[in-house]
Amino acid sequence: MADIADAAGLSVRGVQAAFNRHHGITPLAYLRHIRMLLARERLESDQDVSVAEVARWAGFVHLGRFAGAYRDEFGELPRQTRQAARGW
Repeated sequence: MADIADAAGLSVRGVQAAFNRHHGITPLAYLRHIRMLLARERLESDQDVSVAEVARWAGFVHLGRFAGAYRDEFGELPRQTRQAARGW
């Protein structure tokens, strides 16, 4: 973030505020959303990897926090996405 701020001639807070104005969310929330989308894609396409492995791959250390964040994002648990992808 500091490198972006330096390149833009802004403070870190200024970059965060501009990002929030443009996207309607903070940069951290945006990155978390992207990580969740990638995790969902992997759950749907890679049947050989466990939910716990996907959680770690997406940057979550605690599986329960991943499941809760995933449910908040998509309205279902990771295992439900996995089951739907398998056609169960």
